[in-house]
Amino acid sequence: MNQTKKAFITAAFSLFTLFCAEAGTFSGKGAVKGDFYSNPKSDSFKPVLNLSGFFAGQMDFSNHLHVRSEFSLETGNIVGAGVNNDINAAFRLDEFSVSYDFTFQGANHYLTFFAGDFEPAGSDLFIMRQFGCEGITSHFTESWTGLKGNFLFNSYGIGGDWSFKMPSIPVAAGLTLYKNNDNKDKDNQFNIDLRTAAVTRFFTIDAKGGIGIPVSSKNKEEDALLFINKIYTHCGIDLLIGNNYSQALFVQAGFASLPIKAGSLDNEIDSDDIYLLVEPRLYTEKFRAHLTLFSIPAVNTERLLFIGYKETLGANLCLYTDQLYIKNTDETFGINTSLTLRSRDFYDLKRFKDLIEDDYIIRVCPFVKIPVTGGEAMIMIQAKVNGFDKDNWKHHFKLNAGYKLTL
Repeated sequence: MNQTKKAFITAAFSLFTLFCAEAGTFSGKGAVKGDFYSNPKSDSFKPVLNLSGFFAGQMDFSNHLHVRSEFSLETGNIVGAGVNNDINAAFRLDEFSVSYDFTFQGANHYLTFFAGDFEPAGSDLFIMRQFGCEGITSHFTESWTGLKGNFLFNSYGIGGDWSFKMPSIPVAAGLTLYKNNDNKDKDNQFNIDLRTAAVTRFFTIDAKGGIGIPVSSKNKEEDALLFINKIYTHCGIDLLIGNNYSQALFVQAGFASLPIKAGSLDNEIDSDDIYLLVEPRLYTEKFRAHLTLFSIPAVNTERLLFIGYKETLGANLCLYTDQLYIKNTDETFGINTSLTLRSRDFYDLKRFKDLIEDDYIIRVCPFVKIPVTGGEAMIMIQAKVNGFDKDNWKHHFKLNAGYKLTL
């Protein structure tokens, strides 16, 4: 989506919200986070401060019409820019959508027109809105740049969605049609996705998959009115056996793009394009322990909180308690410990001896979350513990501090 369309949609939502503020009910969520560390390219301590955040708003009219908007922002180094210089920043319109819900044949139906990412695979939003349940995805994929968390394939585009929830059984399904340019040649691509989900006391599943059809008016030999040389398939699944208050096993898996070319039997997907996350969860009255084993594409590591960019293979152990009672508030305290490898995937495990000799990274990340005036403040220190010496110690630490607010 180009910048003109983004600006138009954002302005349209803002005007619509102001015009209808008296007639509707508004709710929203927002967050801002700062990352403070020393520039790894400098021999001396050179401070870097980056900010990121998002705001998501929803306006409800007569309990049936819902208008949603979400955008995120990430900045470059604020400290290095100086007082009188511009700061590099990336703005992203994550979602603008208009939904209408109604009842037909006893089932609840939702019709939506959207621009951006609408309930992508890997997000909790579909089951939370359909069933009114809590989210099930991993703390490891927690995001400070939007509601959606990590994604299993790219569904950013313009289109429509129809979904419904069965009246007597805990099952929901949906159909999404949208257009984007998610292919190597950046041709217009039309996508058709199907989705199904079920939520019970000790079992939750949310699966979405479909095809992308790039359309071009030219091929190597001659012009054509419509030329389709290949299609792309994509899918993603979230599976939770157990629940958030019991011993559980969470699995998240999928792939972003498997090309199927006309007349070819060599349709394969690279192992580094496959998303695989397996997480056994231990639940006790005093604390919780989540062991996350993952092999994920590099693009999915860019916004993760506990690991670095392109650290695609590894394991993370999160020990935490949300029952730390201090001054009449329940606070959350925990420690993430991770071991990761750069630019590796699960297929490399067959060469285990070679992996042992790789440059692995070990991080320890203690964190605390504190309720503050209707929101939640978070402070975390990241410490890389291997390769530590007196000359480069300053590059082994990072301070993260953020605040999330619900309106």
